[in-house]
Amino acid sequence: MAFIAASPLTARSAFAPAASAAATRRRAAAATAAGAARGDRRRRAPTVLILNTKGGGHAFIGLHVAEAVLAAGGRVRLLNVGDEASLSTALPCARYAGVAASAADGAFAVAYGSADELPTAFPGVAFDVVLDNNSKRVDEAASVADFVASAAIPQLLYISSAGQYVYDPSVAPHIEGDAAAGGQVEVEASLSARGTPFAAFRPIYLVGAASAKRDYLDFFFDRLVRGRRVPIPGSGAEVTSLTDVADVASMLVAAMARPAAATGGEVYNATAGRGVTLDGVARLCAAAVGVDAAVVHYDPSRVAVDGFSVKKAFPFRPRHFFADAGAAEAALGWAPGANGDLAAVVAQSYAEYVALGLGERDVSFAMDDAILGAVAA
Repeated sequence: MAFIAASPLTARSAFAPAASAAATRRRAAAATAAGAARGDRRRRAPTVLILNTKGGGHAFIGLHVAEAVLAAGGRVRLLNVGDEASLSTALPCARYAGVAASAADGAFAVAYGSADELPTAFPGVAFDVVLDNNSKRVDEAASVADFVASAAIPQLLYISSAGQYVYDPSVAPHIEGDAAAGGQVEVEASLSARGTPFAAFRPIYLVGAASAKRDYLDFFFDRLVRGRRVPIPGSGAEVTSLTDVADVASMLVAAMARPAAATGGEVYNATAGRGVTLDGVARLCAAAVGVDAAVVHYDPSRVAVDGFSVKKAFPFRPRHFFADAGAAEAALGWAPGANGDLAAVVAQSYAEYVALGLGERDVSFAMDDAILGAVAA
């Protein structure tokens, strides 16, 4: 990926950690047992079962993977966790009906319910791949892995998170062997220990169509369309990552096409090919809106405002936070496409912002005003 540093850092190449010998043997045995089925199924486009989370920044991954698989001639069954009545009219679920209408007859179906219903949601369908875009804890992932094992499904793809990396201020970008901690890393370890034929994918700050969590760019749009100043903690030169969800979807489809590179417990960063500074994000958003960005930088450690926290006041980590996807490029034959033009990605997001009428909604800027007042004092 392109490396842009605002302070002295060490740039590194990506690598994928080797699986343990025991886990590798278990996966090899499982692969042999399922070999015939895998060979037969991979001669055609895959039939994919997606377990999709009900909200948050990853919720639209399922939609975009479904569209990508269908475009490649495959079939998709999607179990969305949650209640249909409360979810089906909101993004991304509101787009499912359109996907079904444009798909070939019987190629796409959706159900709503609990993750526990995964084994019974779509009876009589033989799956080549399960995509777990829901589990955050070991116990949640275990039920999915149990189903994969009992149904002899050849491949499980797990959506983890690059937010699990432990921050090291001296080195960037994050690569797959870096120290990481958290529930999703524990899930990765548990799947590896039980010999599940899986690969894990770690995204950062997803943007794109039909997002359920638009905060990353809407923070800027909300202020720019109203002629407000944009408060950014730090210097604004911190490098972050914006990844179009379409690139994550294409990486997952590439993994389905190369199961040998995505069933051995591999971990892949599912991120953009380029870094961008926080000030750069502001400028991209301003260009999309057609205005100039009036950015105010501040030191968050010196903001004495009741109720203030950086997490509440700003949608990004105010530090370098980006990762290298070189391992996926090498092993899966994947390349980021949408993120080749970040300006176009941001412009598309702003077009959707306008279409949704978000520029007319009520937004509280009380925290902004308190921060700006403290900076000026």
